[in-house]
Amino acid sequence: MSKVRRVITELALLGAVVCFSLALPRFFVPVAAIENWISDLFAVFTTAPESQNQDVVVLTLTEDTLAQFPYRSPVDRAFLAELVRTVDRAGARAIGFDVLFDQPTEPEKDALLAQAFRDAKLPIVAAWAGAGAGLTPAQSAYLADYTRPVHPGLANLRKDDRDGTVREILAPEEGRYCLPCEVARTMGKAVPGDTAPIVYRRGPDAATPAIPAYPAHIAAALPPEWLRGKAIMVGSDLPQEDRHRTPFAAAFGNREGTIPGVFIHAFALAQLIDGRARPSWTFTDAAALTAVTAGAGMAIAALSLPLVATLGLALGALALPWVGGFLLAYAGGPVAAPLAPSLALVLAVGFGSVLAGRRRLAETRFIESAFQRYVSPAVLAEIKADPGKLRLGGERRELTFVFTDIAGFTTLSERLPPDQVAALLNSYLDGMSAIVLTHLGTIDKFIGDAVVALFGAPVAHEDDPDRAVSCALDMNAFAARFRAEHAEAGFGQTRIGVNSGPAVVGNFGGSARFDYTAIGDTVNTAARLEGLNKYLGTSIAVGGEAMGRCHRHRFLPVAEVVLKGKHVAIPVFLPLTPDADEAFCAAYREAYAKLVVSDPAAPTLLAALAERWPDSPLPALHLKRLAKGETGAVMVMEDK
Repeated sequence: MSKVRRVITELALLGAVVCFSLALPRFFVPVAAIENWISDLFAVFTTAPESQNQDVVVLTLTEDTLAQFPYRSPVDRAFLAELVRTVDRAGARAIGFDVLFDQPTEPEKDALLAQAFRDAKLPIVAAWAGAGAGLTPAQSAYLADYTRPVHPGLANLRKDDRDGTVREILAPEEGRYCLPCEVARTMGKAVPGDTAPIVYRRGPDAATPAIPAYPAHIAAALPPEWLRGKAIMVGSDLPQEDRHRTPFAAAFGNREGTIPGVFIHAFALAQLIDGRARPSWTFTDAAALTAVTAGAGMAIAALSLPLVATLGLALGALALPWVGGFLLAYAGGPVAAPLAPSLALVLAVGFGSVLAGRRRLAETRFIESAFQRYVSPAVLAEIKADPGKLRLGGERRELTFVFTDIAGFTTLSERLPPDQVAALLNSYLDGMSAIVLTHLGTIDKFIGDAVVALFGAPVAHEDDPDRAVSCALDMNAFAARFRAEHAEAGFGQTRIGVNSGPAVVGNFGGSARFDYTAIGDTVNTAARLEGLNKYLGTSIAVGGEAMGRCHRHRFLPVAEVVLKGKHVAIPVFLPLTPDADEAFCAAYREAYAKLVVSDPAAPTLLAALAERWPDSPLPALHLKRLAKGETGAVMVMEDK
């Protein structure tokens, strides 16, 4: 039995090492920055210098260019019109403008450029800004109308959230391709249907750029053959505007590695014309290599060799992901990230060695371990630092509550044997509790199958509402998986309510027994929001107070609800997951806005939403209400 337990322990340790090593670079910014820096170095130094590209030319709008005009922005349209004619006469294959035409300038000059667009023989692609670009409705309308004669191309760049570096071609959005992709499409070139690594080029020497570039104001003086047959990119090259970090910064510093956006578009366009592609290093690739190195580390530790021999083997194994990753990138393969595999190997060797010689004193840690199941580590730390926190009494605080319940659990508990019900419920509550603690929440109490968690006590954070909503989303995902795994038992849906507001929190009870909990209407409203899901068809309902205090999450409005016994409606929202369908969200927000003001168009919009997205509960909810003769977005609840 001890051997089986040992194998299980080692496998669990191996899994933990792999998960931690994969998670650290993804969620801990300093480690992510180091991993990105290493990957960028691999990408740069495995890219051999080559002759200057002959397919793409950049015409830059420089300070000298702008000095010729009475105003810097928007760029003089008469000048751009002449630039189009010059490039067209020279016989260029296509031209892409990394310039946003989202507002009028001088009418005569606007008309000149519009006419040049219509008269040009070569394809023209103009910068397009999507729904999230921050344009006003008037700007969006003008942009769509003015660029109607040309092709739209998304001009924004896909930056890594962790360090702002541009490493990938932007994926299509709302049926539109990125600027370089659209230029390539007009030339009959294949383009990726998703994000793809940008293959940055290196020029033949330090003095020769990889892609030729000339100031736009001298374009008319250039020999026509310098432009003939080329794809032209036009954009700014200004000291403080539209400059972005590239992988070159890892090798040559931010000064040389931060370049104008138009050159990034030009690099992407050049690779699309050439048909170049570098495979992406996926999470699956990283997980597989990390698992292999962690297994190697555990095997080295299991050999129980002398310290010097163990270190020698570990260093030899540690070199493999680095050397192999460099050679893989040099051969044109994906740019591997060796940090997670290396970390996994080191941790596996270290923890494997410790595991071989140490055992925990389970009996002496039992009380502390049991206590940790009900409060967050922050609570435990405060109690250990100041036992006086266990004294009776409370204080008024702004808190956020998460209240969960399982639909139909009473029926399930009556149908199954008690031991099976207990095992099922304990497994479920363990998973839900772990999620609360992960988000630094405090488990207030268990009420049968219900979980009550609070955020903001005893340790408060500025982002407690965000943590609570993140906790609710993770709980919902866990509960859905748990329900699917135990479908044969008839395990019901978990409903979750989230609410923020004032409450009294502290230790309440007698001298022989205390209970760290919170009381107040805010807690009761969270419970009512949980029950409201049954009528809304949702699984998570977030009150307006909690939603208004969140900064990291997005929401969809569900309804204005007057709870039973109340007189004032509270807004209820549905939190969105990161992969939420943006098209549905935009369409639903439009329909809801019309519903609020009882616009006659609302039922038609909602019906279209229900037909296209039949799995979404929100259109069905309001269509059902409207069919009963209700109007607007206010729901008056007759039941709790």
